[in-house]
Amino acid sequence: MKNKKYLILFFLCITVAIILGVFQFSPKKTEENNEVVSTTIWKEVNINFDVLNSSLLENLTPFTKISPFEGQIGKENPFLP
Repeated sequence: MKNKKYLILFFLCITVAIILGVFQFSPKKTEENNEVVSTTIWKEVNINFDVLNSSLLENLTPFTKISPFEGQIGKENPFLP
C-alpha cells in the first residue's frame, strides 16, 4: 500500500514535469501583435576547418600499433574465481 502511494506520486511528478516542459519550450505569442516568438535553445555552430591544416597537427606522431592478443581469452565459467 505504501509503495502504491509512492508510485502514484512519482508518476504525478513526472506528468507535471512533462506538462511544464511542453509549456516552457512551446512558442509564445506576444500580446501586441500576436506574432509567434521563437524560444529555441539551439545556437548556430560554426566549424573552422582551417585548424586541420595547422603545422601543429602535421608534427604529431601516431600511436604505436598494438598487436592483437594471442592466446586463450577468458575461461569456461567466468563466475568461478
